[in-house]
Amino acid sequence: MPEPGLCVKFYRKWGEFTARDGVNLRFSVCLARHRSALNVNCHECRYHSLLKRRLSPDLFSIFPERVTCVYSPDRGWGVVESLIQDADGRPSQRIESVIYGASSVEQRERLFAAAERLLQRLAEEGVCFFDPHNILVQWVSPAEFRLRIADFDPQDRVLVPGLTCIKPYVRLKVLRRARRFLVRIRKRLQALEQGQ
Repeated sequence: MPEPGLCVKFYRKWGEFTARDGVNLRFSVCLARHRSALNVNCHECRYHSLLKRRLSPDLFSIFPERVTCVYSPDRGWGVVESLIQDADGRPSQRIESVIYGASSVEQRERLFAAAERLLQRLAEEGVCFFDPHNILVQWVSPAEFRLRIADFDPQDRVLVPGLTCIKPYVRLKVLRRARRFLVRIRKRLQALEQGQ
């Protein structure tokens, strides 16, 4: 983006799909690229506005400061949002890669505990965040970090439309996904520690 501190997100172009991208994903992109009601980027933008009104400022601060829908005739619907980057200007990394690359056991445990607290709080508030691997670690100084979320699909893929409007359902789903995510990280950390 010409304006510093911003980035833009669109669906991939047809030539950018990989062999791992299944037929269902390609079909949903085909349907949603130019239809705002089906487009994940538009869902994120609307949900971002709702969360801004609903959440406390400290919890809302984990999301980008700015999220705005934009339309491109060739790319379809997308969003312009605040770029989440570390104090040194580098893009913030996903939490899993930061945890596994941490220089000490203490730092790994701090990151893991922060993720656990954040996911618990999102579940308590009924925030539709179902992809814990999208948590970013933003380094605000060499020793201090904060967790951020830049990519989330509040609708998720559910068979029954509207389930994500029911808070108890959202809480259970966030907790279930969080538990699986944290167990996977914990197992890998144990394997790393045993290998050292």
